[in-house]
Amino acid sequence: LKKEGSSSTHKMNKKRNQPSNKDAQEFLKLLSKPFKNGTFVERKNLLLFEPNIDKDLSKVRLIRSGLLLGEIKKNRFEPSQALASALKMNEFKQSLSLSSKDERVIKYLKGETIDVSDLDTKMKGWILVGVDGYSLGFGKISKGMIKNKYKKGWRWQ
Repeated sequence: LKKEGSSSTHKMNKKRNQPSNKDAQEFLKLLSKPFKNGTFVERKNLLLFEPNIDKDLSKVRLIRSGLLLGEIKKNRFEPSQALASALKMNEFKQSLSLSSKDERVIKYLKGETIDVSDLDTKMKGWILVGVDGYSLGFGKISKGMIKNKYKKGWRWQ
């Protein structure tokens, strides 16, 4: 389909049993939460999981049709804050639950990089950061430092 006055072709939503992006496929291997009874949908650069619904929803106004898993940026997958909020700490292979008394929780909520070198962790890549067993958001861990990926609009000012 072409928009009037536009030379580009509009792409339809792609529904699949798994994401087409390899980085997204690798990321989903870190989850122990099963994604079944639905399909992965790619809209522009967004990856969603939409459940199969066998009811007529034509008269229902939907705010969201599924769970936003993340965004594909420059052929890399970045998980969403919605996914982090939907996960329990034990549903992601690499997770770190800090105590609510730990000063690093405030640093994380402010969007700062946090030092976890005292925890003697060999983890690398995406990590789910939480407090007292409740997930907060994602970060990227390398060499004892977690680069914060907490949603900018949610950060503590």
